[in-house]
Amino acid sequence: MGDTNRVKAKDLKVGRFLVIDDIPCKVVSIDISKPGKHGSAKMKIVAIGIFDGQKKSLLTPTDGQVEVPV
Repeated sequence: MGDTNRVKAKDLKVGRFLVIDDIPCKVVSIDISKPGKHGSAKMKIVAIGIFDGQKKSLLTPTDGQVEVPV
């Protein structure tokens, strides 16, 4: 696959691109849960694969890192 960079998940926006399971995807929605009893805030990122059109989702802490294509 091509080159990627790692960025903080909280810096992602709808319409940007990221890599999920080695497939480049376009972000269609982002839901953020607040921090609570079981740890830090989490983000659910829903994206569509740009080659196959399949819906992919990723659950990560807001301070976690995700891969974005260069």
